[in-house]
Amino acid sequence: PERLPPGLYEWEMARLATHKAELATRQGRDLDAKLHAREAIRLFEVNGDRWSGLNPLMQLGAACLNLREYQAARETFLEALAFIEELGDRQKAFVLRWLGLVDLQQGNLERALDYCRAGLREAELIGDPNITASCLGVCAGIAAQAGQPERAARLSGAAQALYARQRRNAWEDSSLETLLPGWSTGPDHATLAAAYAAGQALPVEATVALVLGE
Repeated sequence: PERLPPGLYEWEMARLATHKAELATRQGRDLDAKLHAREAIRLFEVNGDRWSGLNPLMQLGAACLNLREYQAARETFLEALAFIEELGDRQKAFVLRWLGLVDLQQGNLERALDYCRAGLREAELIGDPNITASCLGVCAGIAAQAGQPERAARLSGAAQALYARQRRNAWEDSSLETLLPGWSTGPDHATLAAAYAAGQALPVEATVALVLGE
């Protein structure tokens, strides 16, 4: 502390706490991630840098979701969304995707789909294919829970293909094995495989248009 000007020390410690939260999340230590994220938010507030507090706020929401603290996760992401609406930021699409994922895990499928559609629109505006792929992956999960296996397979194929084109790992597990357990040995194997292949081959713009146009 004595080597840095007042305020800069807190800002640097907040940045380190943010990285610690991210590392803890990647290691599956979600309780530690919550603690580090909250400390980062507190230190950024002390420093007066509200903007930099957005990242740890997102990490806090992710940790709560991983711990199945759904109400806390939802409130955290809504706070992040309100913050973005106030100041403006490209992460709005990402926050909407997270809110959709929270509702999906709670079984609130209609609201989850609304959030994902809004996320797709925002991702289209900023030209972010990774968020587009993630929203499509969450939409695939929604379709699977809604009892629409062919739709789930098509969206899964579209999401996986888009991730592959970006050479990025998927942010969520939207594989057919996860969404439709036992699909490969079921009676609809051929139909689902064809739907998955169709999703991979369909231009992403057409897939997004199908989701948004329903």
